[in-house]
Amino acid sequence: MGGGVGNDLARNLGAVPMLKSATESYELLSSGIADGVFFPKDSPLSFKLIPLIKHATYVPGGLYNVSFAWVANAEKWSRISAATAS
Repeated sequence: MGGGVGNDLARNLGAVPMLKSATESYELLSSGIADGVFFPKDSPLSFKLIPLIKHATYVPGGLYNVSFAWVANAEKWSRISAATAS
């Protein structure tokens, strides 16, 4: 699971969160080290976890809210040629 909200949620549900990468999920679930994961809806299929999952709970809107921003200095940006910038 990711940190932040997922960690707090797991603890409040009485679980012990393990901060592991998504790529480790198959090994953790198949070996019995982990009992479950918090993933976006499409991830169990992408990580081939469907055979390992007995139950799923979908949260409308998900548990993850992430914002990304791209920021550039206007003066520096204006020095880049149109061909390079596109």
